[in-house]
Amino acid sequence: MLDNVTILDVNEETYFAAIELGEDFKTEPNDSLAIDIMRQKDISEIYSFDKHFDKVDSIIRLPIT
Repeated sequence: MLDNVTILDVNEETYFAAIELGEDFKTEPNDSLAIDIMRQKDISEIYSFDKHFDKVDSIIRLPIT
């Protein structure tokens, strides 16, 4: 396995919290889950072409175009 990859468990409570967060940001549950986990882990950058992440002030979406 890669040393720089961490696989996290997601339980029902975490997923439902992400759904509520998605209502705030108008994002899909999986995107909201990523936002929530990024906040918990103090991660500020994500490599994605999904522009929904641009709505979150604390996240920088890469690549910057």
